[in-house]
Amino acid sequence: MLDPVGRRETVDTIRTLNEKFGITVILITHHMDEAAQAQRLIVMADGHIIDDGAPTEVFQHVDTRAMPAWPCRRRWAFCTNCARRG
Repeated sequence: MLDPVGRRETVDTIRTLNEKFGITVILITHHMDEAAQAQRLIVMADGHIIDDGAPTEVFQHVDTRAMPAWPCRRRWAFCTNCARRG
């Protein structure tokens, strides 16, 4: 686990790779502030995709009453600059 400074530096480096060099980045995180910065967000539970779309869309679908251990039981993955969904 990274300290806050290391985490911020890592996310900044990943963002630079995408924006400056056009590199597609797939990042798995439990931090919603990181997920909110993505162009595309994929929510997985028990190995299955349960939601997929822009962060603003996906976050509207979250029903915390149905997820007592949220976000611990969820695996949030997001793909920046993906060419196609699937």
